[in-house]
Amino acid sequence: VDEDQLFGVQACQNVSLLPRAARVSCIEYNERVLKREPHLLLDVRPAHHYKICALPGSLSIPLADLNDKVGVIHEALQKLEVAEGSDPQSSS
Repeated sequence: VDEDQLFGVQACQNVSLLPRAARVSCIEYNERVLKREPHLLLDVRPAHHYKICALPGSLSIPLADLNDKVGVIHEALQKLEVAEGSDPQSSS
């Protein structure tokens, strides 16, 4: 299936935002989920892609909006810290 035709947008070609060492593969992510490791999964795909299919618990912030949504990410991380029993004020 051609994403350009399916979604009416130009697909990103050869986009590499993070160095390979900073990425998490689907296998590594699954291992973290199975171990119940605390994490924040940030989905930076366009909103219409997220609406079609998303992993449970992921936070959707399209890449184009990322700079404007740093506060939302910070809040999500604070909620995660509180849920895990750590004090979010002590991590500053």
